[in-house]
Amino acid sequence: MKKVCIIGNSHTACIKMALDGESSDLIKDHAVTVFGSYSKMLKNAQVENGMIIPVSKKQREIFSWTSGGQEEIEIGSYDAFFVVAGRSLFSIEPFLTADGLPPLSDSAIEKILSQVFRDNWSLDFARRVADQSSPATVYHVGHPFLADVAPLAQSVAAQVADGHDRVMSRVQKVQAAINHMVQVSSTETLSFCRPPAAALDELGLFTRHEFSRGSRRLLPEFDQSHAADDFFHMNEKYGDLSLTDFLSHV
Repeated sequence: MKKVCIIGNSHTACIKMALDGESSDLIKDHAVTVFGSYSKMLKNAQVENGMIIPVSKKQREIFSWTSGGQEEIEIGSYDAFFVVAGRSLFSIEPFLTADGLPPLSDSAIEKILSQVFRDNWSLDFARRVADQSSPATVYHVGHPFLADVAPLAQSVAAQVADGHDRVMSRVQKVQAAINHMVQVSSTETLSFCRPPAAALDELGLFTRHEFSRGSRRLLPEFDQSHAADDFFHMNEKYGDLSLTDFLSHV
């Protein structure tokens, strides 16, 4: 049986809910443990001597109730890690303006991508774990793509409606650059996961609203929903798809 560690921030809520619910039938051949936290707590976690150690009492508490009692993580005891925090490196969001996706030169795309990879704290965390995880692979997942009803997503949809081929040519140019950067950034123990395709819109750029509607906060009873205009967090249905996708890599 493969042991899988899913570690991240509030975006682990949908996965934890799925794991505790009907998706338990999907993990017959895997032992999956979720370690949640809030915001950028993991940025300060100690990753040394084969351990991931929280530096705050609060983070220890959240690790404990999401994992079933564990406050620290022994890296060598897992066969795969999925880091669900920070921006997904496959997202085109950093390239967008309020008016959608502008035409960008190769140098402009390269500059934006370099900054995205340099400033992504969760990628730095994933790399620190990957440095000690061999032979296990660490997969950087990041947070989900924005919901397709978010204003930024709507601006792209309006652009596409006005000139589909022109805009999609820009999208493909950006995506090609992203794919290249991901390829050269991958190592034997560090890889990258795209969001589950079944949750994305027709363009593959944003998450369908049905997967963000009714998302729950990362709390022990999951008894609080996010605001109706939270297009950032996802619900249990998205967690189901994520779990299935993660385990297909292991």
